[in-house]
Amino acid sequence: MCVVKETILSCRNLTVPGQVMTYVPEEDQPCYRCIFEEIPESGSVPNCSQAGIIGAVAGIIGCIQALEAIKYLLGIGELLTGKMLVMDGLTMNTRVVKFPSKNKNCRVCGEHADITSVKENRMEYVGAACPVK
Repeated sequence: MCVVKETILSCRNLTVPGQVMTYVPEEDQPCYRCIFEEIPESGSVPNCSQAGIIGAVAGIIGCIQALEAIKYLLGIGELLTGKMLVMDGLTMNTRVVKFPSKNKNCRVCGEHADITSVKENRMEYVGAACPVK
């Protein structure tokens, strides 16, 4: 059982690279925690105000994310489920990275899952600057 029961359209943009992925809990695919098992230590990854964002890259990534939402809502096309689109804004190269199947040891959806609530485990993955209420 996944902690999040809704579809998630995830995108990330920091400086010039951008990433987009879609998670649909009803489909047999790895959950977000299967893919990103370990949470980086606080301060080990720069935030937007430290590293910056290039607006044009954010716009491109946002348009791709919007297209994912439209495809999901209309039930058309191929979603980025079980994979991630990665774009390099400096070279304009894109690639799609396919993820392995579900992790049987995943703390969220694995055989012995111990994360059952976002709120109960929030301090494990949320910094003080981004509280979950």
